Amino acid sequence: MNLKELLADARLGVDQCAIIAGFLYENGFGVARDRKKAIEMFKSAAERGNAAAAYFLGLLYHSDLFGASENDAALRWLSKSADSGYPPAQFMVGLFYEFGFGTEKNQTRAWEWVERAALAGHVDAISQLGFYCSNGVAHVKDESQAFVWNERAAKAGHPGAALAIAQAYAYGRGIRQDDKEALRWFNEAGQRGAPGSELILANIYDLGLHGAERDSQKAAYFKKLAYDSLGSEGDEDLC
Repeated sequence: MNLKELLADARLGVDQCAIIAGFLYENGFGVARDRKKAIEMFKSAAERGNAAAAYFLGLLYHSDLFGASENDAALRWLSKSADSGYPPAQFMVGLFYEFGFGTEKNQTRAWEWVERAALAGHVDAISQLGFYCSNGVAHVKDESQAFVWNERAAKAGHPGAALAIAQAYAYGRGIRQDDKEALRWFNEAGQRGAPGSELILANIYDLGLHGAERDSQKAAYFKKLAYDSLGSEGDEDLC
Protein backbone atom coordinates (compact mmCIF):
# COMPACT_ATOMS: atom_id res chain seq x y z
CA MET A 1 0.00 0.00 0.00
CA ASN A 2 1.46 3.36 -1.00
CA LEU A 3 0.93 6.66 0.83
CA LYS A 4 -1.89 7.78 -1.45
CA GLU A 5 -3.79 4.55 -0.88
CA LEU A 6 -3.19 4.72 2.86
CA LEU A 7 -4.60 8.24 3.10
CA ALA A 8 -7.55 7.28 0.92
CA ASP A 9 -8.41 4.32 3.16
CA ALA A 10 -7.98 6.51 6.23
CA ARG A 11 -10.57 8.94 4.87
CA LEU A 12 -12.87 6.02 4.08
CA GLY A 13 -12.94 5.09 7.76
CA VAL A 14 -10.28 2.36 8.09
CA ASP A 15 -9.11 2.96 11.65
CA GLN A 16 -5.67 1.38 11.34
CA CYS A 17 -4.92 3.47 8.27
CA ALA A 18 -6.13 6.61 10.04
CA ILE A 19 -3.81 5.88 12.98
CA ILE A 20 -0.81 5.28 10.72
CA ALA A 21 -1.63 8.45 8.78
CA GLY A 22 -1.79 10.34 12.08
CA PHE A 23 1.71 9.18 12.92
CA LEU A 24 2.98 10.15 9.47
CA TYR A 25 1.61 13.69 9.79
CA GLU A 26 2.72 14.02 13.42
CA ASN A 27 6.32 13.03 12.66
CA GLY A 28 6.70 14.16 9.05
CA PHE A 29 7.35 10.70 7.62
CA GLY A 30 6.79 10.84 3.86
CA VAL A 31 4.58 13.92 4.23
CA ALA A 32 5.03 17.44 5.54
CA ARG A 33 4.68 17.53 9.32
CA ASP A 34 1.17 18.81 10.02
CA ARG A 35 -0.34 18.83 13.51
CA LYS A 36 -3.82 19.74 12.26
CA LYS A 37 -3.93 16.80 9.86
CA ALA A 38 -2.48 14.45 12.49
CA ILE A 39 -5.27 15.46 14.88
CA GLU A 40 -7.82 15.00 12.10
CA MET A 41 -6.62 11.46 11.39
CA PHE A 42 -6.43 10.33 15.02
CA LYS A 43 -9.74 11.99 15.88
CA SER A 44 -11.58 10.35 12.99
CA ALA A 45 -10.78 6.91 14.38
CA ALA A 46 -11.17 7.98 18.03
CA GLU A 47 -14.67 9.29 17.38
CA ARG A 48 -15.57 5.87 15.99
CA GLY A 49 -14.60 4.39 19.34
CA ASN A 50 -11.04 3.26 18.61
CA ALA A 51 -9.29 3.29 22.00
CA ALA A 52 -5.77 3.30 20.57
CA ALA A 53 -6.56 6.31 18.38
CA ALA A 54 -8.00 8.19 21.37
CA TYR A 55 -4.83 7.38 23.30
CA PHE A 56 -2.52 8.64 20.55
CA LEU A 57 -4.67 11.74 20.13
CA GLY A 58 -4.34 12.44 23.84
CA LEU A 59 -0.56 12.03 23.64
CA LEU A 60 -0.43 14.43 20.70
CA TYR A 61 -2.36 17.08 22.62
CA HIS A 62 0.00 16.55 25.57
CA SER A 63 3.11 16.84 23.43
CA ASP A 64 4.84 20.20 23.18
CA LEU A 65 6.36 19.26 19.82
CA PHE A 66 4.19 21.85 18.07
CA GLY A 67 4.08 24.41 20.89
CA ALA A 68 2.39 24.52 24.27
CA SER A 69 0.68 21.37 25.50
CA GLU A 70 -3.13 21.23 25.55
CA ASN A 71 -3.55 19.09 28.63
CA ASP A 72 -7.28 19.61 29.07
CA ALA A 73 -7.91 18.09 25.64
CA ALA A 74 -5.22 15.49 26.26
CA LEU A 75 -6.86 14.29 29.47
CA ARG A 76 -10.29 14.22 27.86
CA TRP A 77 -9.18 11.86 25.08
CA LEU A 78 -6.93 9.78 27.32
CA SER A 79 -9.83 9.34 29.74
CA LYS A 80 -12.09 8.23 26.91
CA SER A 81 -9.54 5.60 25.95
CA ALA A 82 -8.94 4.60 29.57
CA ASP A 83 -12.66 4.22 30.23
CA SER A 84 -12.83 1.71 27.40
CA GLY A 85 -10.20 -0.40 29.16
CA TYR A 86 -7.03 0.50 27.22
CA PRO A 87 -4.14 -0.05 29.70
CA PRO A 88 -1.63 2.45 28.22
CA ALA A 89 -4.26 5.18 28.51
CA GLN A 90 -5.15 4.11 32.05
CA PHE A 91 -1.50 4.46 33.01
CA MET A 92 -1.24 7.90 31.42
CA VAL A 93 -4.41 9.13 33.10
CA GLY A 94 -2.88 8.06 36.40
CA LEU A 95 0.22 10.11 35.65
CA PHE A 96 -1.92 13.10 34.70
CA TYR A 97 -3.54 12.97 38.14
CA GLU A 98 -0.16 12.45 39.80
CA PHE A 99 1.43 15.51 38.20
CA GLY A 100 -1.66 17.66 37.73
CA PHE A 101 -1.74 17.78 33.94
CA GLY A 102 -5.11 19.16 32.85
CA THR A 103 -6.53 18.63 36.33
CA GLU A 104 -5.70 19.14 39.99
CA LYS A 105 -3.18 16.74 41.49
CA ASN A 106 -4.92 13.79 43.10
CA GLN A 107 -2.83 10.94 44.46
CA THR A 108 -5.83 8.73 45.12
CA ARG A 109 -7.05 9.00 41.52
CA ALA A 110 -3.48 8.49 40.31
CA TRP A 111 -3.22 5.25 42.27
CA GLU A 112 -6.62 4.02 41.06
CA TRP A 113 -5.82 4.48 37.39
CA VAL A 114 -2.26 3.18 37.58
CA GLU A 115 -3.49 0.14 39.49
CA ARG A 116 -6.06 -0.59 36.77
CA ALA A 117 -3.31 -0.58 34.18
CA ALA A 118 -1.02 -2.66 36.38
CA LEU A 119 -3.67 -5.32 36.97
CA ALA A 120 -4.09 -5.49 33.20
CA GLY A 121 -0.40 -6.28 32.89
CA HIS A 122 1.02 -2.89 31.86
CA VAL A 123 4.66 -3.19 32.96
CA ASP A 124 5.34 0.54 33.41
CA ALA A 125 2.25 0.76 35.61
CA ILE A 126 3.39 -2.22 37.68
CA SER A 127 6.73 -0.51 38.27
CA GLN A 128 4.98 2.78 39.07
CA LEU A 129 2.96 1.10 41.81
CA GLY A 130 6.25 -0.09 43.29
CA PHE A 131 7.39 3.54 43.30
CA TYR A 132 4.11 4.66 44.88
CA CYS A 133 4.42 2.07 47.65
CA SER A 134 8.01 2.93 48.46
CA ASN A 135 7.24 6.66 48.55
CA GLY A 136 3.87 6.61 50.31
CA VAL A 137 1.83 7.92 47.39
CA ALA A 138 -1.91 7.70 48.20
CA HIS A 139 -1.21 5.06 50.88
CA VAL A 140 1.11 4.55 53.82
CA LYS A 141 4.66 3.76 52.74
CA ASP A 142 5.05 0.00 52.39
CA GLU A 143 8.46 -1.32 51.31
CA SER A 144 7.30 -4.93 51.35
CA GLN A 145 4.49 -4.21 48.91
CA ALA A 146 6.85 -2.06 46.86
CA PHE A 147 9.13 -5.08 46.52
CA VAL A 148 6.22 -7.24 45.34
CA TRP A 149 5.30 -4.81 42.55
CA ASN A 150 8.91 -4.07 41.58
CA GLU A 151 9.81 -7.75 41.45
CA ARG A 152 6.85 -8.41 39.17
CA ALA A 153 7.88 -5.58 36.86
CA ALA A 154 11.55 -6.56 36.97
CA LYS A 155 10.77 -10.14 35.99
CA ALA A 156 8.77 -8.74 33.08
CA GLY A 157 11.86 -6.88 31.87
CA HIS A 158 11.46 -3.37 33.30
CA PRO A 159 14.93 -1.72 33.68
CA GLY A 160 14.04 0.68 36.51
CA ALA A 161 12.28 -2.05 38.47
CA ALA A 162 15.40 -4.24 38.19
CA LEU A 163 17.41 -1.42 39.76
CA ALA A 164 14.80 -0.99 42.51
CA ILE A 165 14.96 -4.72 43.28
CA ALA A 166 18.76 -4.54 43.43
CA GLN A 167 18.61 -1.69 45.93
CA ALA A 168 15.98 -3.52 47.97
CA TYR A 169 18.24 -6.56 48.31
CA ALA A 170 21.29 -4.38 48.94
CA TYR A 171 19.74 -2.54 51.88
CA GLY A 172 17.02 -4.91 53.08
CA ARG A 173 14.10 -2.76 51.96
CA GLY A 174 10.97 -4.88 52.09
CA ILE A 175 13.02 -8.07 51.76
CA ARG A 176 15.85 -9.74 53.67
CA GLN A 177 19.22 -8.20 52.81
CA ASP A 178 21.08 -10.37 50.29
CA ASP A 179 24.31 -9.18 48.64
CA LYS A 180 24.32 -12.02 46.11
CA GLU A 181 20.86 -11.14 44.83
CA ALA A 182 21.68 -7.43 44.99
CA LEU A 183 24.74 -7.89 42.78
CA ARG A 184 22.79 -10.07 40.34
CA TRP A 185 20.06 -7.48 39.95
CA PHE A 186 22.49 -4.55 39.75
CA ASN A 187 24.15 -6.31 36.82
CA GLU A 188 20.76 -7.07 35.29
CA ALA A 189 19.74 -3.43 35.61
CA GLY A 190 22.98 -2.42 33.92
CA GLN A 191 22.42 -4.80 31.04
CA ARG A 192 18.94 -3.34 30.57
CA GLY A 193 20.28 0.21 30.59
CA ALA A 194 18.50 1.41 33.73
CA PRO A 195 19.40 5.08 34.28
CA GLY A 196 22.08 5.41 36.95
CA SER A 197 22.95 1.71 36.98
CA GLU A 198 26.28 2.12 35.18
CA LEU A 199 27.74 4.46 37.80
CA ILE A 200 26.48 2.23 40.59
CA LEU A 201 28.19 -0.75 38.96
CA ALA A 202 31.38 1.30 38.52
CA ASN A 203 31.42 1.96 42.26
CA ILE A 204 30.58 -1.67 43.07
CA TYR A 205 33.53 -3.03 41.09
CA ASP A 206 35.86 -0.23 42.12
CA LEU A 207 35.23 -0.74 45.85
CA GLY A 208 34.24 -4.41 45.94
CA LEU A 209 30.73 -3.77 47.25
CA HIS A 210 27.90 -6.27 47.70
CA GLY A 211 30.22 -9.27 47.53
CA ALA A 212 31.77 -8.35 44.20
CA GLU A 213 35.49 -8.81 43.64
CA ARG A 214 37.29 -5.56 42.96
CA ASP A 215 37.86 -5.23 39.24
CA SER A 216 39.42 -2.03 37.91
CA GLN A 217 38.67 -2.92 34.28
CA LYS A 218 34.96 -3.43 34.95
CA ALA A 219 34.89 -0.28 37.05
CA ALA A 220 36.44 1.74 34.23
CA TYR A 221 34.09 0.16 31.67
CA PHE A 222 30.95 1.03 33.62
CA LYS A 223 32.23 4.48 34.49
CA LYS A 224 32.74 5.21 30.80
CA LEU A 225 29.23 3.97 30.04
CA ALA A 226 27.89 6.21 32.79
CA TYR A 227 29.67 9.30 31.47
CA ASP A 228 28.67 8.53 27.89
CA SER A 229 25.00 8.20 28.88
CA LEU A 230 24.88 11.10 31.32
CA GLY A 231 27.31 13.42 29.60
CA SER A 232 28.81 14.22 33.00
CA GLU A 233 32.18 14.23 34.66
CA GLY A 234 33.33 13.52 38.17
CA ASP A 235 32.53 10.79 40.61
CA GLU A 236 29.44 10.18 42.67
CA ASP A 237 28.80 7.40 45.16
CA LEU A 238 25.30 6.15 44.44
CA CYS A 239 25.61 2.84 46.29
